[in-house]
Amino acid sequence: MKPMPNSHPEICAEADASVARVHELVKGDPLRPMFHVTAAGRFINDPNGPIYFNGLYHLFFQHLPYYQTETQTGPGWGHVVSPDLVHWSHWPIALMPVPGTPDAAACASGACVINNDGVPTIVYTSVPPQAQSLATSTDGLRTWKKYDGNPVIPAPPNVKDLEEGFRDPFVWKEGSLWHMAVGSGVKNAGGTILLYRSLDLIHWDYANQLCTGMDPDCFQWECPNFFQLGDRHVLIVSPLYHSLPALRGPVQYTVGEYRDGKLTPGPWSPLDLGEPESFYAPNSIVDPRGRRILWGWIAVNGSPGYPWHGAITLPRILAMHQDGSLGMAPAPELAALRGQYWQFENCSLEKPSAHSLSTVRGNCLEILASIEMGSDAIAGLDVLADSNFGQYTAIRFNHPQGLVQVGDRTGAFRLNDGDATIQLHLFIDRSVLELFINDRICFTAQAHPPPGSQGIRLIVEKGSAVFKKLEIWEMHSIWKEADGSEKTLPSD
Repeated sequence: MKPMPNSHPEICAEADASVARVHELVKGDPLRPMFHVTAAGRFINDPNGPIYFNGLYHLFFQHLPYYQTETQTGPGWGHVVSPDLVHWSHWPIALMPVPGTPDAAACASGACVINNDGVPTIVYTSVPPQAQSLATSTDGLRTWKKYDGNPVIPAPPNVKDLEEGFRDPFVWKEGSLWHMAVGSGVKNAGGTILLYRSLDLIHWDYANQLCTGMDPDCFQWECPNFFQLGDRHVLIVSPLYHSLPALRGPVQYTVGEYRDGKLTPGPWSPLDLGEPESFYAPNSIVDPRGRRILWGWIAVNGSPGYPWHGAITLPRILAMHQDGSLGMAPAPELAALRGQYWQFENCSLEKPSAHSLSTVRGNCLEILASIEMGSDAIAGLDVLADSNFGQYTAIRFNHPQGLVQVGDRTGAFRLNDGDATIQLHLFIDRSVLELFINDRICFTAQAHPPPGSQGIRLIVEKGSAVFKKLEIWEMHSIWKEADGSEKTLPSD
């Protein structure tokens, strides 16, 4: 039996080889998304450490490169890069657990920043125990060396009734000081964010609890993001609950007042209407244009026999509405993926009726629709439909009840008083759907349609609706070279 490598470069190279062995196979899965980031193969989850550096967007993610093999290791960090936020390439795995080190079990989630000397630096949770560690790169983020003094924060602070969780650092700079938000929880009080400060990313001082609460049933906040947007401050957390079988609850955000290292939160609201199985563990950056860009994890599965799992959402641009709610829209750069185009106008329907768009078929589509809803209307679209619309994925807006449905999931979305128009922006990518509604909320969902399910129809179940304008584009792959091959490990 071949001995397992024991140095970090060797372990990363062996992990890359494990992914490469299944890459050609997983490319053939008809459910694998075409224009959402996925690993070249195997399992991915949380997006980690997004950063823009030297003309490239870098996006890392939790990665199990031995998924569905007999080899068992904890997660490392996969890596993709893009020059334009649209077209991506797989780069070598950045981090992997190393036996006999502080991260022997896992290199868990974290951040990537440029340190005071201009060196790219990953700040991540090493396991076991949960602690905060560093890795740096001197070759443009292609390979990484772990800090010899890891972990830089070996244990959580002495906070009364602190839960065991101590992970997922989010790092930013205020003036000359680095700040780190670490997710945890307080018994019978809810989740909490532990705030640290440092001059050099190596020596950290605990400051205080940035924010605590939500619900006594919530025992931890994972994957915190904390940032200023306009003149307000936003905290995003992925909460865990005692009462939920899978522990994960819907991702939540709050807009609050930040002063002296503490956030006074406003009401909590869902960041996405999809369940945690469809949207979880988001991460964000500010890009060179000053935009706050966010990605989340979609826990989508492939077809049986294809060893891959998980995708990353499309890049979302966050904005602050005047009412204090967080808005989001797809990055406009995604228009570069558009291909064949269809347009329809002023289609009026009354219940119960449907109108098939017989000239349009596809399972990789972008759809823009403006729907004027009657006061009692239940209306929308059926997509990913088979030839006789016996099976399909339903998109429905229930105007009187203030509900939106995608597939078998339903969430709350009510139009503002006096407004009867739904502005729908839908991305369909084989097994993944992302629905943006009035630039205010997103609904991420999954679908597993039978082969050949590519039909679309407009439908009114109750009342009346006018589809004022409908624009549809076929979408191209984010991976393909001019010759149709998929980029994997590009040359410099």
